[in-house]
This record gives sequence, structure tokens and C-alpha cells, in this order.
Amino acid sequence: MGGMTMSNKRTAWIGISLAAVAIIVTGYYVFDIPPPQDLSGTVVPAQRYRAEQIQAQDVKLGDQTVAQLLQNEAVDKLVKDPAFQKLAANQQAMQAFAANANAFAAMMSSAQAFNAMTNNAQAFQAFANSPQVFQVIASSPQAFQAFAASPQVFQAIASQPNAFASFANNAQAFATAAAKPQSFQAMQGQAQAFQAFAANQQAMQAIQNSPQVFQMMANNAQAFQAFASSAQAVQASVQAINAMNNNAQAFQAFANNVQAMQAIQNSPQAFNAIANNAKAFQAFANNAQAMQAVQAFAAKAQAVQAMQAMQSNPQAFANAVQAFAAQDNK
Repeated sequence: MGGMTMSNKRTAWIGISLAAVAIIVTGYYVFDIPPPQDLSGTVVPAQRYRAEQIQAQDVKLGDQTVAQLLQNEAVDKLVKDPAFQKLAANQQAMQAFAANANAFAAMMSSAQAFNAMTNNAQAFQAFANSPQVFQVIASSPQAFQAFAASPQVFQAIASQPNAFASFANNAQAFATAAAKPQSFQAMQGQAQAFQAFAANQQAMQAIQNSPQVFQMMANNAQAFQAFASSAQAVQASVQAINAMNNNAQAFQAFANNVQAMQAIQNSPQAFNAIANNAKAFQAFANNAQAMQAVQAFAAKAQAVQAMQAMQSNPQAFANAVQAFAAQDNK
């Protein structure tokens, strides 16, 4: 492809290449890499998409973003990258990426954090309905580490964060109350769990080190109360908290990225997309070249319009990407 001009392509190919580049720029690495014995299985769908010859009218861009991107050196590099052919097999993952392009670009701004999220995809899915809770925990994962020892205690506190806010200035008072939960109304429903928590020296030391965790939850009471309404989400979040704590610096920096957090607030379903296509996104996260390419593109002015175009019709863009791959392999 690299040595041929556009004039040598069929008219249909012109439409395909214009439509596909917006996808390639921001997401063509988001696919499963088939094992060697399965490579032959990818030929048939590629041939099918080539035969269908998607026309320009099938993907409506509404502006000149893609045409302009074709002249971009970074785009040219991405289009010619051989890794694309190996990663372009998973249409579902590509469509999910396109539908949440801004959120994925935000997540991929931190390679370390994104790697942790993809390797613990089911755990981070707990935040699909609670992006604000994700941001709070990510901003100070060490403070929440104590609760990884007891989802029941975490859920009880999250259910009534204002009742526990006073302990932010007196961690010892919390330890005393937890040891005798019947003396504190908000603990009575999980008395046994609080007693066990009080006997856990590591957990109590974590509370002693970060008593501000109670105030952080109280400051976001509504979000934590909604989060606590799902015992399953709270249970799953324990693994996510551990993952964030193991990569604390990366997640803290990520949480302080206002633009990234806003993108996730707008498209928290990206957590579901990762969980539903875990293998594909793990392959993406482990591909340093792919991560660098997305990071470089996301920093460009054209990225906003391109991602908006992707999100307007993710299925058409996913189809275009596969058609592009098939044409490139002629």
C-alpha cells in the first residue's frame, strides 16, 4: 500500500481509505492477536469485507477531518504499521473502542493505569455505574487499601458516609467503635465484620495512616451511597483497589487529569467494554507501540473531531477498519 497512489485505487477504495483512517488513528490496535494456528481463520472474514466493497456513502463523516488526517505523518505511520493486520480481527472490540473513543483515549493516556485496568477488567467493571467513586479511589488508593480487607465494612461505610465523617479527625475513635460495634449505630448491621476489621492490624494501620478516607467518602456521599447499593460492585472493587494501590502513583496522576476524568464521567460504559473484550484490550495495553501511537494522536488538535466522528457511527467505522485491512492485504 505504502508505494501506491490513490489514483491507482478503485473508486470504492477511495471511500474506504477515507472512512477508515479516523479509526486507524485512534484505535486500530484494539483487537485480539490470533495465535499462529488461528491465523488462517482470519482470511475468510477479510476476504468477505473486501468483496463487499464498502462505499463512501456508507460512512458519513460530515467534515474534512479524515481527508486532512491522510496528510498527517503520524497517520501514515499507523496505516503502514504491520501490527495493524494482526490486531484488526476483533470487530466487537473495535466497535466498542469507537463508541467510547474519548474515554479510551483518556484511559490510554496512562499506560501503567490502563494496563492495570485491562488485567483486572472484571474488577474495574464495578465502576461502570460509579465513575465518580473510581476517581475518588484513584486519587488516593492507599487510603482505601484498608477496605480491601473487608468488603462488608466498605459497603457499610459507603452506605452512610456522613455517619463516619467524624472519624476523619480521630482514627483511634474509629478503632474503639469498630471493636465494640454495638455502641455505634451505623456499625450494628455489620457488627461481626467490624469486629473482625478491628482485629486486623494491617487494616487498622492503614486507617491510622489515612483517616481522611472517611471525609473523602462523605464529600462524595451520594456517589458512594449509590455505589454501595450493589454488593456485587463493592465486592468486585476490592481487586480493583488492590490494583490501584499497586500502581498508586500512576492512578493518582491519572485522577488528577481533569480532561481524562471528564471523558470517563461522560462514558463510564468503557469499563464494560474492557470487561467484555478483555483479551483484546490486554493485547492493546501490552503493545507499547500502540499505546504510544494513541497517546501521540490524542495530543493533536484533529483528534477531537476524529473521535466525535467515530462515536457517531461506531459500527460503520468498525466495518471500515476491517475493509481497510482486507484491501491492504491484497
